[in-house]
Amino acid sequence: NVGTVPRQTGRVENAREWVSQLNMWYNEQLDSYCADPHSGGQERGIRAADALMDYGVPGGNDGRTVVYCSFLQDGNSAQLSEPLIDYLKKSEVTSVACGHVPHGDCPNVIVSQGVRVLTADTSYSCMGHVSSWGKDNRGAAAAAISFNPSGTHVDVNGVLADGCTEYCYSLCDPSLPATEQGADCDQYVGKQLADGRWVKAKLVNTGSNESQYLLVVGKGFVLTPSYASAEELSKSVWVE
Repeated sequence: NVGTVPRQTGRVENAREWVSQLNMWYNEQLDSYCADPHSGGQERGIRAADALMDYGVPGGNDGRTVVYCSFLQDGNSAQLSEPLIDYLKKSEVTSVACGHVPHGDCPNVIVSQGVRVLTADTSYSCMGHVSSWGKDNRGAAAAAISFNPSGTHVDVNGVLADGCTEYCYSLCDPSLPATEQGADCDQYVGKQLADGRWVKAKLVNTGSNESQYLLVVGKGFVLTPSYASAEELSKSVWVE
């Protein structure tokens, strides 16, 4: 879906121009609906703003949509493809934030070759959980992600679905080597170990004197957790 705009041929080669054209198309669709919301009735293909509604459903726009996109392979995070990395770097984009991809009970981070992806869909974090208003499948999970204006520095914090375990960490410009990043910048979250596990979060208040990290490997909507200290991770073998 990279660089594609509905009902246009070819690919927009600059990410910033792509965003601009997508927003322009969105506004055109919305304006047409507001001008005559009953045009075409309810028939798909001819109803007002049909293309916009199609863009926001699974498989819409022939699967080329930024609403339904995934950086997972069968539930496990995947390294970003070389063409995607090249496309983003040429547009001087180092961070991508997206949703609509359930993955456990805290934000998911992927760092590949100087590009970072963050998702924060915790809607399946506690399947079957019942709140005061009904079944919500989320439990007590809550997350906050804050970007600085340039998008290079990110603060992430929250609580897992158990309502007790907290996490907190900061991520700096992924295009910079670790030696050039600040002391408050985490070096492990978003990276993959050679055994397939990903470092998902830095935990706090664990009762240990060392920093503890949550690691996961995914299969479908099921994540298998494990834990490691910063010292253990410093000796680990990573996917480059």
